[in-house]
Amino acid sequence: MPTTILVSIADGFAERLLLTSGVVNTLVSQGNKVVIVTEHATRDSVKMENLNGNVFFEPLIREIKYPKLNYYFTLLWRYSQANEVSRYWSENLMQLRGKQRIFCYINKLFRKQKWFIDLLRVIDRNVMNSGKYYECLFRKYKIDLAVTTTDFHYADRLITRRAKKNSIRTLMVVQSWDKVTTRGLMFEKVDYFIVWNNINKRDLIRHHNVHHEQIFVCGAPHFDIYYKVKSINKKEQWPRYCDKIGIDKDKKLIYVLGSVQRSGWMLTDVIKILAEALKENKFIYPSQVLIRPHPQVVCGYSNGPGISQDLEYYKTLSKDIHIDMPLISGRNSIIRMTRDDMRGRAENLFYSDVNINFYSTISIEAAAVDSPIIHVGFDEKSNSNNMCRFEKYKHINDIITTGGVRVARTPDNLIELINDYLSNPERDRDGRNLIVRNHFYKNDGHATERVAKVINKLANADNECVNKVIVEEKSADMVTSLIG
Repeated sequence: MPTTILVSIADGFAERLLLTSGVVNTLVSQGNKVVIVTEHATRDSVKMENLNGNVFFEPLIREIKYPKLNYYFTLLWRYSQANEVSRYWSENLMQLRGKQRIFCYINKLFRKQKWFIDLLRVIDRNVMNSGKYYECLFRKYKIDLAVTTTDFHYADRLITRRAKKNSIRTLMVVQSWDKVTTRGLMFEKVDYFIVWNNINKRDLIRHHNVHHEQIFVCGAPHFDIYYKVKSINKKEQWPRYCDKIGIDKDKKLIYVLGSVQRSGWMLTDVIKILAEALKENKFIYPSQVLIRPHPQVVCGYSNGPGISQDLEYYKTLSKDIHIDMPLISGRNSIIRMTRDDMRGRAENLFYSDVNINFYSTISIEAAAVDSPIIHVGFDEKSNSNNMCRFEKYKHINDIITTGGVRVARTPDNLIELINDYLSNPERDRDGRNLIVRNHFYKNDGHATERVAKVINKLANADNECVNKVIVEEKSADMVTSLIG
């Protein structure tokens, strides 16, 4: 009888991680049935051919008894924490106004009280919500393993909670490299974790009290595309690429990737600086700028620079400014990235001579294709909303300390750093390679297979064999690490 795996797709990040990457297809090819619980992912996220009816879609339900009470309870949970893994919420405290200012005082009183955190967990589990809908799904499909990607989404938390009550094994494929150290403590700890890299593993052990044998390091499945792109003959394919996106093959390419309001409010300022540099011939080689606005801004899910009016304005600044429009479909899709869009962005990073971003995940993606990286680290806003504050985030600091990223402190410094990389693209290559080793785990194009292998083994092992699975995987991981 086939093993049945429930996979929660609570947002576009999870969709890209487990569906678009091909993890689900691999699980089905291994003989499993997969139940995809989602409110927005569509069947085109999964290659439906040759799946023999073994993929089922069910609605994701945010089963909340008391929505208003739950909203304030969640705020209480977030703002009662004050440790290294809660910096994101700590910064948000500064933005609270009106009645919500009370959470500032709660933070001061209880932020170091473990008993208070434990009390909130008990209340959430026993008073707030039960997750009965998911128990019906577990019974309907006879689920063997429940897979989530974050504790941040309430639905994922309910799935984990209900699964554990029914003695169903639980696994979290941690959604991103930064979630372990930015979004606070977890309400519900799963039985096992799959993470991108050994830094994530270390931080789960150190900050979340997770035992090392519960953690599997596999890499990021949706980044396998970078291994394939890196094999392109850049010199030979450059003219074809330029014709494809409509840029000048005789000019250097500066790729600028925007962000949402909170972390990328300076995009328009940066474009003006670059446009002026183009006009005044400040770059040592003839250059052009390709701008990619953040998908969340384009689809209207988040505020920030990069809406249609902004993009039209940018194009008026110089004939050498071009737009890379994310391939998305509607507000409800949030940040869905199609396979073509994933491939297109990877190629843009690969062919760019310099990429500029706002302390983004883009930095590790750029490092994977050896594209020089510049962070925008200057502005004139208050300390609560300046760019440099992101360097205090542990995951960002881990990147900067490799020496693979440069930080522009002033507009003039930005132009100077761009010219430095244009004249010497090999500069900081050792640092970029270190970023890849630290954060990709292995840039070998096989992360999808590794993730699917661990999920498959945990789903199919009976209780007596789980420890054997762990030992086998850890031994294999140790051997490949030594070889690599």
